[in-house]
Amino acid sequence: MLRATAALLGCLLVCPHAAAQSAPRPVRVVIASERLAGVSDAPRYFRVFRVELAKGQAAAFSGPSGYVFVVSGKLTISIGASARSLAKGEAVFVKAGDTVSLQGPAQAIHFLLESGAPGSKPPYTGTAKATELYRTKDPIPGLESGPYEFSLTKVTSPPKVKPPLHHRSGAAIYFVLEGGGTLYMESGAEPRKAGAVQYEPNSFVHTWENSGGAPLVLLQANLSREGTPEITFLR
Repeated sequence: MLRATAALLGCLLVCPHAAAQSAPRPVRVVIASERLAGVSDAPRYFRVFRVELAKGQAAAFSGPSGYVFVVSGKLTISIGASARSLAKGEAVFVKAGDTVSLQGPAQAIHFLLESGAPGSKPPYTGTAKATELYRTKDPIPGLESGPYEFSLTKVTSPPKVKPPLHHRSGAAIYFVLEGGGTLYMESGAEPRKAGAVQYEPNSFVHTWENSGGAPLVLLQANLSREGTPEITFLR
C-alpha cells in the first residue's frame, strides 16, 4: 500500500501527462455562431467599429453581416420588427440587409464581415459615435467554396499562460477586451493591451501569452470552413 501511494505521488510530481493535465490553459466560450452558405463568391474583409451611445442617443445601421458585442451599459437593439435588450457581455448576429437601430446608454464592439472592399464611411447614421478601429487592407486569403462557420468567442487566458505556436485554418480578428499580453510571431514579439485589434490570416504563425498578473480576455471573430478545426498547432 505504501509503495503504491509513493508510486502515485511520484507520477503526479514528474509524469508529463499529469503535469500537462494540471497546467492552466485558456478558456474558450463561444458566445454565438452562424453558418454561412459560402464566402468565396466575393472578396471578404474584416472591419471593426466601436459604437458609443450616451443616454438618449441612437444609431441606425445598414451594412454587412456581423456581431454586435456589448462592452458596457445596456443596449436596446431592434432588428426589423423585433427588439431586445443586451447586457454587458452579450452579443447578437446582424445579417446583411437587416434594418437595425441601436439605443443606449452603452458601448459596443461591432465586427463586420464585408463582401467587397469596405467603403470610406461608417455604415451608421444618427447621434451615436462610431469609430473605425480596424479594417483588413487586403481580402482575407485562402477562402474556399462551401459552407463556413462565422463565430464570436471569448477567450480568457490565466496569467503566465503561453500556448504553442499555431495558425488559423481560415481567419480571425481579435479585440483585447481586458488585461494585456504579448503576441509572439515569427518576426518577434510585441505587447498588446486592452483596446488593441489583431488580425490573424491563415498564414499568420503566432501565439498569445498573458504576461501580466490579471486574466487576459480576448474577443475573437473567427471564420473557418465547416468541419475543419479552427486552429493548427505546430509540432
